[in-house]
Amino acid sequence: MVAKPLQRVVLALLAFVVIGGSSPSQAQSSSSKVKSLQAKKKTNKAAIKDIESQLRETKQQQRSASARLYAAQRKLSSAEDDLAATRAKLRAAKDRLEASREELARVEAELKKAIDLFWDRMAIFYKQGSLGYVEVALGAADFEQFVDRGILLKKIAEHDLELRAQIELERARREALVATVTANVTELEGLRQSEADRAAELRSVRDEHQSALDTILAQRAEQDGIYTELRETQREISRTLSRLLNPPSANGVRSYGGNPNFAGGFARPVNGRVTSTFGWRRHPILGTRRFHNGVDFAAPSGTTIRAAAAGTVVSSGWMRAYGKTVMINHGNGYVSMYAHCSSLLVSNGASVSQGQAIARVGSTGLSTGAHLHFTIYRNGTEINPLR
Repeated sequence: MVAKPLQRVVLALLAFVVIGGSSPSQAQSSSSKVKSLQAKKKTNKAAIKDIESQLRETKQQQRSASARLYAAQRKLSSAEDDLAATRAKLRAAKDRLEASREELARVEAELKKAIDLFWDRMAIFYKQGSLGYVEVALGAADFEQFVDRGILLKKIAEHDLELRAQIELERARREALVATVTANVTELEGLRQSEADRAAELRSVRDEHQSALDTILAQRAEQDGIYTELRETQREISRTLSRLLNPPSANGVRSYGGNPNFAGGFARPVNGRVTSTFGWRRHPILGTRRFHNGVDFAAPSGTTIRAAAAGTVVSSGWMRAYGKTVMINHGNGYVSMYAHCSSLLVSNGASVSQGQAIARVGSTGLSTGAHLHFTIYRNGTEINPLR
């Protein structure tokens, strides 16, 4: 979680904003108050740098934890698929076993019927005398009948023996099939249990990764909150410093002047409708609530961007999330910034006049489409360009 020393810094700075920053009638002199504010601003800047470092580390931890959770979920899904397939095989094997047992019972019944029929015939011969088959043969009226009776008795005996042998063979085959299917069911039961245990283990691992990610997300939410408070504190300190360094003139108007449409008398840098104003909003890419420190103008890619006022180019190049960016120093504490450009037309150190072409509209950096992000800084603090 966020270190307690940093929390104390945040609370102290917030206390300053609520108490010290809102009481210009303190006994402290203006000069000493400025020095105190500058010291607090420096401390706050260090705290912001610290929390930004923590946020970067937490975001990396979040990415790693998310990757581990995703991998664990994929393994669990694969294991659950295997378990479902094994359960289906086990059900099919049990069905085959039941069918085999029913067929074996049918064959056993046929064998019993054949054996009973054989012994019933033997019982008839036994009742006729001890000679059995011989008596039937010798009871013939003539030799031809004797031969016929002998052949018939032989065929009956052979048929009885052959039928019994066939049924015995079928029973042996069915018994082997039942044994095989039983072994298959036993094996599948073991495999099902093994896979169920594996799925339970993977589910536990998945839950551990989910819990770790939830902890990291809670930590990041806390850090985001502190970061937001620190940034707001920094803005409040800057506003207070600005009031001290730029007191109102005798007629009550601030020394920098302005017009009702654009702060500081700046001209509109590009033709296009305003799509996002200065202030709090939900970030279009990150999806979180963030402070938007400028104004966005919608314009086709390649549209000319013009300097809002005369000044000197202090930065012309790539600026991380802002992409290709131009910054112009106009003096008296004012700096303008033009971000997400497709191309830059001026270089560092160049002097530009108001309305001079300085860049082209684009969508470089962290951007959702072609537009100009325009920011005005006064003494290092972002101000609303539309005021």
